[in-house]
Amino acid sequence: MTRLRLPALPFLFACTFIAATIFGCDLGPNLTTVGSLATVLWLLILRRRNIEVSGLDYFKVGIIVTPLMLLAGALTISFLIALNTTVKSCKREVKR
Repeated sequence: MTRLRLPALPFLFACTFIAATIFGCDLGPNLTTVGSLATVLWLLILRRRNIEVSGLDYFKVGIIVTPLMLLAGALTISFLIALNTTVKSCKREVKR
């Protein structure tokens, strides 16, 4: 059996990938009611309290909020990457 060896990802790239994956998994269910058990439970609790939120109403809010949150999250992740890179390069300069 042959093993496929992939080159190790640079640490910064791996951290970025993990952060983006977590962010995407959390943001995805904000667009529609399907795809998240928490959203379905939230809607069930509202209906039990006689507050009716349709899938279309949820989508109308989600279509506005989700792109804004996606932009904010992407900017935050890129800021943290830039900050991490700057801190590492400053540490290298101090060591010299």
